[in-house]
Amino acid sequence: MSQLVVGLVLAVLAAFLLGGALSLGRQGLRRGAVVTGVLAALALVGAGLYLVPYVLDR
Repeated sequence: MSQLVVGLVLAVLAAFLLGGALSLGRQGLRRGAVVTGVLAALALVGAGLYLVPYVLDR
């Protein structure tokens, strides 16, 4: 159960980071947008690493 919670929290974090990256990109802050986008991608990969095994075990 905790594996599911961690995966979902990481997925929500990735969504917020992606929104932040898009917002920074619209404001012209390219470097901040790239850094935030990389963090969003890492959070999404982390969510996948937690959620895929959880789904496959069911």
